[in-house]
Amino acid sequence: MKKLILSALALSAGAWLETAEAQMYVVKDGEVKAAIDYTPDYITFENPMSCGGIVGTPVDMGLSVKWSNVNVGASRPEELGNEYAWGETETKNEYTWANYKHLQSGKDNWGYINKYQVDDNQRRPTWYNADGEFIGDGKTTLESADDAATSWGGDWKTPTYDDWKELSNNTTRTWKSNYNNSGMSGYLLKSKVEGHTDAFIFLPATGFYDNEQNGVGLGYNAYYWTATLGATTNTSYLISFNSDMFIIPQSRDGKNRYLGCQVRPICSSNNTNGHDAVDLGLPSGKLWATCNVGASQPYGTGTFLAWGETTAKTEYKWATYKHLTTGGFVWKDINKYTREDGQKNGGIWYDGFTFTGDGKTTIESVDDVATTQWSSKWRIPTNAEWDELLKNTTHEWVDNYYCTGVSGWILTSTVEGHTSAYIFLPANYTTSGEYWSASLSSTALAKSLLFGKSSCSFTHDYRNISLPIRPVCPSEE
Repeated sequence: MKKLILSALALSAGAWLETAEAQMYVVKDGEVKAAIDYTPDYITFENPMSCGGIVGTPVDMGLSVKWSNVNVGASRPEELGNEYAWGETETKNEYTWANYKHLQSGKDNWGYINKYQVDDNQRRPTWYNADGEFIGDGKTTLESADDAATSWGGDWKTPTYDDWKELSNNTTRTWKSNYNNSGMSGYLLKSKVEGHTDAFIFLPATGFYDNEQNGVGLGYNAYYWTATLGATTNTSYLISFNSDMFIIPQSRDGKNRYLGCQVRPICSSNNTNGHDAVDLGLPSGKLWATCNVGASQPYGTGTFLAWGETTAKTEYKWATYKHLTTGGFVWKDINKYTREDGQKNGGIWYDGFTFTGDGKTTIESVDDVATTQWSSKWRIPTNAEWDELLKNTTHEWVDNYYCTGVSGWILTSTVEGHTSAYIFLPANYTTSGEYWSASLSSTALAKSLLFGKSSCSFTHDYRNISLPIRPVCPSEE
């Protein structure tokens, strides 16, 4: 098995949480910023995810699906990534029938394949009975549980034969013998689709893995799995190429399923104004962004902003807060998003004992960074939308998300038909994370989601501090 060395991303320390039975203290840089009375509503989670490579970036080439810019297990286009036997999700030191996942226990030849079987007249005992009748499962396309690409979450998957054929028919192909001075050869595939002619992907010449032979043909031949079974049960369809030819066979002839080959994922994720979203099947139909505002990858924390502000600053204090009267420097000078909260002694939203504020409790689009930086379809989620997300997902803390060195929270859908969909929320503190909602708490405080290694709760924090944003948008349907 090849070793892929990835540089870890450093996390800056600076915050921790102390919890009591009825009060939470938010502590930053050694100073208590807020003491919050609340009733904990804990959600526990466990079983951290194992490393599997950085998630790729989807490339829109004007096709019916988007193609990843890297192989599974790779961090750059020229890297090989991981090799897998067809229908397996773990790499191995050897690739043989004897250690193939979809074989009857104790057997060592393809005649005992026990999953993904077609009526191929081979009369083998696991998919034909004694009378020669086909009794196999008839499955010809990888299921998500057996697809190495689904480890990336969202709706990433291994492309089918038809997906590869569409790619081949709609791209120009140029052989590169030393791509980006990396020493790796392969094909550069550039879109021919109008409006997408600047989009391309690079497929390195990966070779393949057979028995103890690693990287057969590495650097001049390539073999990529499809999600499609071959014409016979023991084979699966793959794409192969070298400097002279790029082969998309017209028939479904395949190669033995036990071979170790690379996977280049595709996705059909919703994309709203240039930003990818995940459909978790939520009752409201809301889609959640794959990345924070200001981040280009799911593991990036992105831009930290004060509540109701749309640009980053060097200092986050009341004196620099946007929604204060001119010359104001304390929270009692807030002049927008004010509510009847009993702050009658000094809050400018009271005239004596009479509330005179605006009564606004949800961020307006002009003050919503998701709307102003992304598009009118995107916005900061309300507290109710965070609650819906938590109630329809499972949750687990990971210390090293796909070998990036980033810790955080994985939320996986529990909604039928969407259970392979998830989002990752990177921690913005060392062992915890806090994200703004669009909902006001009291005039000086806004609601947020706070999570740690073993629990989470809804809380609130002062509006002038900076936190990350994970946007939502409506379904495109």
